[in-house]
Amino acid sequence: MSENTGRQIFKAKTKEAFVIKIIGELLANTLTHSQFTINDKGIFLFQANEPENQLIEISLFKEAFGSNFKCTRDINFLINSTTFYKLLKNIKKKDSICITITENPEDESMTLGICVE
Repeated sequence: MSENTGRQIFKAKTKEAFVIKIIGELLANTLTHSQFTINDKGIFLFQANEPENQLIEISLFKEAFGSNFKCTRDINFLINSTTFYKLLKNIKKKDSICITITENPEDESMTLGICVE
């Protein structure tokens, strides 16, 4: 198996991993899939849950990450909310988290990376 030769188009790191876990739990209990937008201003989700008439708006502004935020281009992606939460559910209150997105130029796919420290 070859190593990932893609280029990193997004990276954010925070000491507030537990907050990200709580957001993941909220999304898993409310939405089947979560559609995120990432740009040079931050990470955003603005989505309606039609059956329950709920509107969810999440804004994680770049400033909250300090100098640990890099985004080279606008990114829109959809993720299964339950799977996303399963990746986060073992986070403890004192953990840090680093989230990356790498783009593979060969097939234009993207890989989401989550590293809990």
